[in-house]
Amino acid sequence: MILSDFILEPEHIEVMREAFHRVCDVLQLDCGRDDSLTEIVVIKIAESVKSGERDPIQVSERVLAELKASPHDAEAA
Repeated sequence: MILSDFILEPEHIEVMREAFHRVCDVLQLDCGRDDSLTEIVVIKIAESVKSGERDPIQVSERVLAELKASPHDAEAA
């Protein structure tokens, strides 16, 4: 389970669920277990919630911004 490294409270699960569905809708992901991008999304959402963000809209926007910035960061390296 990719979330096994994260200690999450029950109330965090709903935030993560809503943020996950928002990100999947924007990126048009099928949310499949074998999709590597879906796994990255889940990890980034968990990291955001672990860092203290509790608003699913803010979590999803942060994840989308990080994903958008990632290719530019790789090109600059």
